[in-house]
Amino acid sequence: MAIDKIAFFGDSYCADLEGSYIEELSKDYEILHMGEHGFGLNFAVEQFRTFLLTNKNLDNIFFVFMNSASVRKQIQCTTNDPVPSSGERPLPFSSDPAICEDFNDSYLKAIKYHELYIQNDSEDLRNYHNSMEAQQWLIHKFKVNGYVRFLCFRHEAEILNNPLNFTYNNIKFTNLCDFSKHFTLEAPINPDFKNHFCSKGQKGMEQVIREAINECSN
Repeated sequence: MAIDKIAFFGDSYCADLEGSYIEELSKDYEILHMGEHGFGLNFAVEQFRTFLLTNKNLDNIFFVFMNSASVRKQIQCTTNDPVPSSGERPLPFSSDPAICEDFNDSYLKAIKYHELYIQNDSEDLRNYHNSMEAQQWLIHKFKVNGYVRFLCFRHEAEILNNPLNFTYNNIKFTNLCDFSKHFTLEAPINPDFKNHFCSKGQKGMEQVIREAINECSN
């Protein structure tokens, strides 16, 4: 299968073009879609579904899925504040009386019940499993042949028993966060790193995707 286009679906691991591995790939492939900062797996699956329904010819497209934490599905990065990493949910309200005095008791109680019954670890896990299976079903339903799937964080990889392992220079990785750490001692969530990769990591990620495309093409 001759591939000349790439579509990325995921979070900030595939959201930036300039100065990133995606820019290098764009020299040989047309980039049709990229990830969104701060959004999780549920949102990415919906974007994928919309893409499939609006693009009739999928034959020459290679799909890259970078599946982030379910907990991030409702977080929109609309400020310059750092995006929480996997397992870190921002508190919906502050315990500071000076801040809370603007909210009545009914509002604060509603937020607490939301955390208890709607947005909690058990519900996040169910949503994650459902979204992962929905992604796989869409791949099957629309007969997508060229694709590679990654998990962004170790937490999800461990929960799912490491289903999306990949190798780089004969080293096995279960998630992109650990892969980015392989190239630097700095924190992987570094604002100076496009898509969370240092310069060596950018080249490594490019190599991994090119090898996946070559394997699919042969």
